[in-house]
Amino acid sequence: MKLFNLDSPLMRFLSRMTDILWLNILTMVMFLPAIVVGYPMFMSTGEFSLSPQGTLLYFLILLVAAIPVGPALTALHFVCLKLVRGEEGYITRQFFKSFKSNFRQGAIISTVYLIIVYFFWWDFFLINSFQGVMRTLVLGGVTLASILFVFAFTFTYPVLARFKNTIRGTVKNAFLMSVLVLPKTVLMILIMLIPPAACLIYQIIPLALLFFFGAPAYFSAMLYSKTFKRFEPETEDPVGDYEWTVATDETEEAADPEKPADSESTDSKANRDAISEDGDDGR
Repeated sequence: MKLFNLDSPLMRFLSRMTDILWLNILTMVMFLPAIVVGYPMFMSTGEFSLSPQGTLLYFLILLVAAIPVGPALTALHFVCLKLVRGEEGYITRQFFKSFKSNFRQGAIISTVYLIIVYFFWWDFFLINSFQGVMRTLVLGGVTLASILFVFAFTFTYPVLARFKNTIRGTVKNAFLMSVLVLPKTVLMILIMLIPPAACLIYQIIPLALLFFFGAPAYFSAMLYSKTFKRFEPETEDPVGDYEWTVATDETEEAADPEKPADSESTDSKANRDAISEDGDDGR
């Protein structure tokens, strides 16, 4: 039957769902340390209390456990963009290749972001200590800062996965892009909120967990794929913070693409000099 043909819409849909499911599993494995450490605090209903020193120690442990989070999200978006564009290959190999190549930047960014979230969390608790107009001003300022942070966060790992840049340049460009395509940014945020909201419904928690990371990343890639094409340069020359260099397999493996050309030019010049000297001796 054509329905079960490998090229049928049904089989392509099932194949894509399998890819997303496997990506979700790979990502969740990388999240496990942070989930195990952070679960008692985030799921507590007031029973979880520590001294100030204990809270600080607990947060430091959480920072260490969350180190793989950034590289995992970067690898997730790297593969999802390839799936959307029909450039997928071996899912696992591509995931861990991106995880490895973006580990340092992804880990630093996720650590800084977690610290920012920690301060926002405490700020919302401290707001109750203010009264009147001051409380309104502080609440408005913290809320605005939180919204801008979410905008930058939404595009940070997709940008890191696709473009080579400094950490500062990546975060800056992610925020600028989120503002540039604001409707898509809002839609991506809503898509990311669907799995956590679905987990509030007890009956569909298993299904929500199966696609918790993979499905939002895939549908987000469908939204930002065309936007990225507008910033993908035809050449891969080094660029500044506000410019874009596509992170391809060649650029990941070759740290200095001009160096071989320079070496070849130098060798050729040396050979020409040697030939010239031989010719002079012969004469």
